[in-house]
Parts: sequence; C-alpha cells; structure tokens
Amino acid sequence: MILLLLIACGGGIGAVLRYCVIRLVTKYHRPSLIATVIVNSIGSFFSGWAVHHTLDEPIFSAIFITGVLGGFTTFSSFAFDAFRLLDAKRYNICLYYCLCMIIFSFIAVVLGYTL
Repeated sequence: MILLLLIACGGGIGAVLRYCVIRLVTKYHRPSLIATVIVNSIGSFFSGWAVHHTLDEPIFSAIFITGVLGGFTTFSSFAFDAFRLLDAKRYNICLYYCLCMIIFSFIAVVLGYTL
C-alpha cells in the first residue's frame, strides 16, 4: 500500500515537471509539438539511465520509472498532436513529427543507458 502511494506521488511530481517544461518551451512561442518531443526525449533518457542503474532496486525503479517518468512523459499528447496534424491535412509535418519522436526518444534511451 505504501509503495502504491509513493508511485502516485512520483506520478504527481512527474506531471508537474511536464507541465513546467511545456510551459517553459511554449513561453518562447515554440509549438507544443516541440515541447512534447523534448519531454519525451528527456523521459526516455532518464528511463535508459534508470533501467541501467536501478535493476537491483525494484522499489526505486517502481517509484522513479513508473511514477515520476510515467507522469512526466506523455504518449497521449504525442498521439493527439499527430492526430491534429493529420486532421489539418499537414501530412508532411505529421510524418516528420512522428519520426522525430521515435528517433529522438530511441537515441535518448541509448544515451541514458550508456552514460
């Protein structure tokens, strides 16, 4: 029961951090698409780091990976942004956005794991 509470608290922390990063990026008139790529890349980096360094600590992994990073990263925003681009018939931008998200997130995981 305590572990579930700690995971929930971690998720809240991650959600607040995501909100802060997105507000910071969009404050400088950059589209929210870039903010989502940044958030998911940062989350992927720390996921790679955490998986590599916390394999022997399942409680920390649960709180940090499932809680904090689960609240911080946002696949649903990625999917919704891609849908909005398709709906607006901005097919090239949608393809570029999806490729960037996948490539940057993968590179970030690899970097986080190896550092």
